[in-house]
Amino acid sequence: TGMGSTGTFDSQRDHDSIRILNKNGISIAILNYTYGTNGAYPSANHKYMLNVADSASVGSEVRKVRAMNPDVLVVIYHWGVENIAEPTAKQDSMFHWAADYGADLVIGAHPHVVGPIDYFKTKNNASLDSGIVAWSLGNFVSNQYWRYTDAGLILNVTIEKNYTTGKKSLKNTAFVPTWVYRAYDPSLKQHVIVPATWCGNDSLPQWMNAESKTKMCEAFDDTKKMVGKYCDKLEMQEGNTALETVIVRAPRRIIAHWPLDNPTNDSATVGVNVVINREGLVVKAEPEVSSSTTTNPALIGPAVEAAYKIRFDSCAKCEELTTIPINFHFSPKK
Repeated sequence: TGMGSTGTFDSQRDHDSIRILNKNGISIAILNYTYGTNGAYPSANHKYMLNVADSASVGSEVRKVRAMNPDVLVVIYHWGVENIAEPTAKQDSMFHWAADYGADLVIGAHPHVVGPIDYFKTKNNASLDSGIVAWSLGNFVSNQYWRYTDAGLILNVTIEKNYTTGKKSLKNTAFVPTWVYRAYDPSLKQHVIVPATWCGNDSLPQWMNAESKTKMCEAFDDTKKMVGKYCDKLEMQEGNTALETVIVRAPRRIIAHWPLDNPTNDSATVGVNVVINREGLVVKAEPEVSSSTTTNPALIGPAVEAAYKIRFDSCAKCEELTTIPINFHFSPKK
């Protein structure tokens, strides 16, 4: 709930409604396009359902949004060639369709591997003096497990606005490298998204073996080299490594979760019973106290909060509500 979408639409009116988000007093317009759909396009009467990128439509909509005067305009593209990290000539053309008419940020995905990130000089009608293009964010969660396809990025962009002058500027651009851990259970496959910066940790969760760490470190090195290929000014963020999440006998596959900070310097385990519905959403989370878990409320609170953010796969044949025990292990901060 609360997650919007754009790029696909259920009516012409929905298509023509520009998505503008407001965060801390800054308005952010978002447009989203795809290069194609492997041939499965909407019928002529339903073209509004999908934003297929071409120079005329992208240029027209970017100009339309710029006239609405948002603080920032982001164009997201599904583009490129699978398993090719470097931008192609077609991607370069698509980039200019957006940037030449005033896009501030151009964010790409689809190649399944991490691509370079670079700054570009924006046009006069853009909001920022300097823009960012991320050619491919890689795979955030995927069942692809060969080299380069098990890595992704979380891109963090900080925009600063001077309310006196109205000037907007790109204050900081940073990235968190991620890696997909594939855990094997006799009955199912599990995928856990972890910060690839864990590569530098002396200790790792008990469920990650030496072979997995080797692959994670390989992905970490590959990501650093590719992200910085065009630009060495990007900050790499560590990600929150204080909380290790250990999944205990989960009968439903976990889609994704993200760690939270350890508010103490204690090492302890918090048990949480989560109740999920058939759609994979956590509808209830309660601490489970036992001889092996802590009663420290400073740790129980963050663990319960983290439990609500876990997303499981959907299961139409499962019970309407399923209870799953999860252990959260807090490690001391470095």
